[in-house]
Amino acid sequence: MLNIFSTKKWAIIKIVYGCNHRCYFCHERENIYSYNFKNIHLSDLDTIYEWIRENEFDYIIISWGEPTLHPDLVKIILYFQERDIHIVMVNNGSRLHTHDFSKVDPNKMTFYISYHGLEEEYNDITESTDFQQVSENISLISKQFPEVILRYVVNKKNTQTFHEYTRYVFENFPDVYLEYVLVEDLRYSHVQETYIPLTEFYKLVFQYIKHDKVLLDGWAACFSPYLFQHARNKFDPLVNTMLGLVKKTKQGELVYNIKQILSDENIKSHWKKCKSCVQYDYCHGFDTDYINKHSWNDSV
Repeated sequence: MLNIFSTKKWAIIKIVYGCNHRCYFCHERENIYSYNFKNIHLSDLDTIYEWIRENEFDYIIISWGEPTLHPDLVKIILYFQERDIHIVMVNNGSRLHTHDFSKVDPNKMTFYISYHGLEEEYNDITESTDFQQVSENISLISKQFPEVILRYVVNKKNTQTFHEYTRYVFENFPDVYLEYVLVEDLRYSHVQETYIPLTEFYKLVFQYIKHDKVLLDGWAACFSPYLFQHARNKFDPLVNTMLGLVKKTKQGELVYNIKQILSDENIKSHWKKCKSCVQYDYCHGFDTDYINKHSWNDSV
């Protein structure tokens, strides 16, 4: 069981803006490259930690845009780990080799790495040539840290090699977890162009859902009674009671936000036809844009 399944209160810290990849389905593209925000500095950490402590957040997600672009990344990680906080770092894996993680506590660290296909599809999706470097970094990191999750966003550009890719991951990275994810947030037209129907997603993931290293995007499983019942690991990092958010404006002001689950501000919400669920203590709900595109009966 992954440690990150146990938490109920997350805080997301947006430590850096900008990204060296240009994933075409990224629903944060406009915000990541915005000049309305600044990077978090080491001098901000004491203030942020007080807010974290007061609200009793036990896990921190470091993300948005590419955290490995931050020159003080490891110092930020160590600061919070020394205060007994688990770090989940969402990253694209391309620059992990540029940082020294030797002092990072592996028991308080989860690497969540975007890895969206084999070399041709990966480089096309990310508009980069980083596949080989990312693959080498995954091998290196997985030897040092027990919690490494590869985030595989299933979309129109990588479905043809889905099974080949899955076998590649199993053979080359036997110690990592592979998460199958649906394209998120269909409110944006450029994202809508990339998603695949739920029925196609189910057909692709069906034969792997009982694998002990496979994670299934949690809410997606709920559309299929079979997947819901038989998937070994149904994962959603936002299955919690409270979600915190920290970012820094271009004026240098730290902005804090707390969302109680569920709320109208979230892109996900409970589907009105849901029956009582005993799978999760708390649920972040369904992606409402998928609900709008697929009726409940069609999805099930």
